[in-house]
Amino acid sequence: MRSSRLFWKLLLACAGLNLAAAIVFAIVVSQWQQRQTIEQADERLRNSALLIRDDVAELMTAGRSDELQQRVHQLGRQIGMRFTVVAMDGTVLADSERESLAQVAEMENHRYRPEIMQAVAGDEGTVARYSATMQAQYRYFALRVDRGGKPVGIVRSALPTDSLRARMATLRRLLGGLVGVVFLGVSAIASWILGRLIRPVAPLTEAADAIAAGDYEHRVYVEQRDELGQLARTLNRMSQDLHVRMTQLNETIARQATVLGGMVEGVIAVDTRQRIVLANQAAGRLFEFQPTRVEGRPLIEIVRNHALHQAVTTAMFTRRPRRLEINREGSDKLIVDVHVTPLPGDPCPGVVLVMHDTTELRRLESLRRDFVANASHELKTPLSSIKAYAETLRNGAIHDPDASHKFLEQIEEQTDRLHRLIMDMLMIARIESTHQAFEIVSVSVPEVVNECLEDRRPAAVARQIDLHVEP
Repeated sequence: MRSSRLFWKLLLACAGLNLAAAIVFAIVVSQWQQRQTIEQADERLRNSALLIRDDVAELMTAGRSDELQQRVHQLGRQIGMRFTVVAMDGTVLADSERESLAQVAEMENHRYRPEIMQAVAGDEGTVARYSATMQAQYRYFALRVDRGGKPVGIVRSALPTDSLRARMATLRRLLGGLVGVVFLGVSAIASWILGRLIRPVAPLTEAADAIAAGDYEHRVYVEQRDELGQLARTLNRMSQDLHVRMTQLNETIARQATVLGGMVEGVIAVDTRQRIVLANQAAGRLFEFQPTRVEGRPLIEIVRNHALHQAVTTAMFTRRPRRLEINREGSDKLIVDVHVTPLPGDPCPGVVLVMHDTTELRRLESLRRDFVANASHELKTPLSSIKAYAETLRNGAIHDPDASHKFLEQIEEQTDRLHRLIMDMLMIARIESTHQAFEIVSVSVPEVVNECLEDRRPAAVARQIDLHVEP
């Protein structure tokens, strides 16, 4: 718990607020107490001045006298306060801090003292200032004395502020100690409360880390019934649901991998940057790469074909399927039919390329075209011969017994040849449809060669070509 950063953050926040509140409280109390102390001092000065006024009012009318000085000196010692009696013109008549009247006479005129001026202008005056006479800081209270409705002088009481400051310092020390005690006590209580509140966070964090690492069997148990307890129960349910979904996802991925791996067609999926996301084994065989090593690499780097790259770009931009046929140059030249299909989404997240090896199909188509051309040629030859012999007979050779007999034999021979060609074509068709197997028989090669030679001899003679056989 003590290593928890959250715990220390909350504790420091609580401690900071506690300390700030205690300091504000101490400042407010200190200022209030200072005002109270000053008010009490002013009240004491006023009461003392009233007491002196009633006691020395009659003596003041006689002016400066030993009796007045002794009385004021005596009252100052009894009350523990400095008293000064001043005439209306500022002349000091008596002072409790002076031993004799001669010392009083040496004191300077007090007419322009602030408190004296306030008392002359009104009934009383209060001032806190530095006393040049006593070389100390004093708080003064001056009270005007009237006799017979006329002012006869002023009575001033004074207290040194050192005692007031000492009292305030004592109070501040007490408040400082109280603030420290309260701060430590509240901090200890806050630490205990926060410890109980934060304690479930550690197992919750451990459970979250375990789930993030793939341990969906991990469970966390929190006894509290508050939000943290609810969070723990929610985390357990989430872990269980993730376990089920990840199991299903793994099964789906395994099935898809099996399907893709078993496909004859090559499949490549690319993202918006045309980087390969998925490729199956068939695609790897088509373009000679390892599917596990190309994920994340650009398609143009793996399949170096500009037409394919352009088709992918166009399909991604127009969101319409494209189809093209490309030639793969490599150890074996292949012809690949490619279907480019954009994936659904806005914007388009990528495309899927499905590729078929059409090399064998194109070869078979070429063979079929050659076969049709050859068959057409082979059929044309006997038909041309039959037509030529028929025209010869019609033009009069039919009346020549020897010639007609020879031409009829040629027509019969070409007819048999045509029949054999047609039967061969039918047999090839049956063999291709697996309805009939090859029939292997012995053939007289000289006879076949001589027959071919005789068939082409007329054309050779017409072109002055001599045909002969060398066994």
